Amino acid sequence: SFAPQSLLGIHSVHRHDTPGEVHALRIVFLGTADGEVSLSHGEPVDGVEEIADFKWVQLSDVLEMDDSLLRYHDIKDLVQDYMDGKSYPLNLLKHIVQR
Repeated sequence: SFAPQSLLGIHSVHRHDTPGEVHALRIVFLGTADGEVSLSHGEPVDGVEEIADFKWVQLSDVLEMDDSLLRYHDIKDLVQDYMDGKSYPLNLLKHIVQR
């Protein structure tokens, strides 16, 4: 399970590299996890795996990677923010249930 402790960032991502020019809101949490790590990465689309490879790397190695190796190009920004100690309180998010 994952226990969020803070936010690393809230990113508005407008991707021109996908069909339909996807615009998404990415909320990145920092926290602790326990249990097993799942290495599954979704179902193939039209017989093609969405993720070609995965492995554990050092944060500094991510910053040195070519952007073409990364699924999301802003991952370097997230890693740098984490290394710089950026963190925001969870109460920036408000959970509302409307019935």
